[in-house]
Amino acid sequence: MICPNCGEKAISFSDWIRARNAFSTRCANCNVHLKANLSVYLNFIITILVALSLLPYADNALAYFDFPVELSKFKIVVLLPAIFIGGALGWCFGGYKIKKST
Repeated sequence: MICPNCGEKAISFSDWIRARNAFSTRCANCNVHLKANLSVYLNFIITILVALSLLPYADNALAYFDFPVELSKFKIVVLLPAIFIGGALGWCFGGYKIKKST
């Protein structure tokens, strides 16, 4: 993610993918407050919808390998590739805009 103020990399991917940093952060170089642009929010919504649509397939995968379906944490592990791909696409195609002070 490039900072619109200084043109440098504002945040690393490992820091960006941690929860709130994707939506609001400070540039590591110029310290300006940044907020996510529309493409980051759209990517987040699409990633959530894809992950939710894959939940029935996670149940089928658990049943195929004779795992008890009650293992809800394992379902999340099955969905991690879709979530990671969504995060990588958000990082590559998303961006920030400068947050206006109030």
